[in-house]
Amino acid sequence: MTGASGNTVRGLPTLGWAVVLTALILLQQVTDLPGTDRLARGLQNAAHGPWFAMVTWAVWQLSGAVTQNLWRRITRLRLTLLTALILALGSEFLQLFTTRDASVSDLLLDLLGAMAAIVLLPTGHRRLRHRLGIGFSLLLMTQYPLLNALVINAYQMSVAPRILIFDSPLARSALRTNSQIEVVDVYDGSDLSLQWPEFTNRNVLSVVLSGERWPGISIDGPLPDWTGYRSLVLDAYNPEAEPLTLHMSVRPQAPGGRGSLNFQRRFTLLPGANSMEVNLKKLLPPPGELPWHIRYVVLYSTQQNAGRHFYVGEMRLQP
Repeated sequence: MTGASGNTVRGLPTLGWAVVLTALILLQQVTDLPGTDRLARGLQNAAHGPWFAMVTWAVWQLSGAVTQNLWRRITRLRLTLLTALILALGSEFLQLFTTRDASVSDLLLDLLGAMAAIVLLPTGHRRLRHRLGIGFSLLLMTQYPLLNALVINAYQMSVAPRILIFDSPLARSALRTNSQIEVVDVYDGSDLSLQWPEFTNRNVLSVVLSGERWPGISIDGPLPDWTGYRSLVLDAYNPEAEPLTLHMSVRPQAPGGRGSLNFQRRFTLLPGANSMEVNLKKLLPPPGELPWHIRYVVLYSTQQNAGRHFYVGEMRLQP
């Protein structure tokens, strides 16, 4: 074994570790797991931690051979930490120039993976058993995106054929929005319960539209296969004196599994309770032409309705 200035680092040529490190970085930038649903995205995000643990290990190997000199070990550890931080920031920055999205959450997952690798490094500060326990605990934390996706998918399957109800905090996790939303309780005796008795003692979603171009809410990854269902029903309430125009966009997965198509229906919420039914056979192509594998359902309005208020009670499929 030779030091960092020699030809090998722990049995592998220095050039070999450089190739490993470069390959890991390129692999992360250009590799997308198949699929575009919540589970595929969860798998993609959960891979950040183990991937960056391997990157950090390769950086450690490149930083020089382990010696008995404590000062050299501390210096080496600092170099590994600094390099891991730079690579984590750099990899997210590079994604701004690819089809993938950079995010703070991905950066945190990278850093957790780096911490797991650093804990497992042979610095001699802890017993191996303790280091393994801490390291694998940190790696387990990086699997949160996958575990979260599995839990939300299980919840959505459990309430099917309803695709939007608010009886669980998990319902909020399936929503994306650019407007102000709040889950409220329509308790017995409230003004809303008197005017909307069907939802007395139930939770509904309050939506105040923002000033964005297309304000509204998006249901991420509803019940994926709508084959066999005839219509989509929305129960909503308009507390204002003026009608409110809304658009419903149903977005099935595009052929080939990349992206989604967009099929829309416009309708008007009259003052008071509304139950809007969308005929899926008129909205979507026949299942034989395009499988009804739905990625998103979007409920939105236009910028001119900024500040308008409505409630969503439930969205469900009907056979």
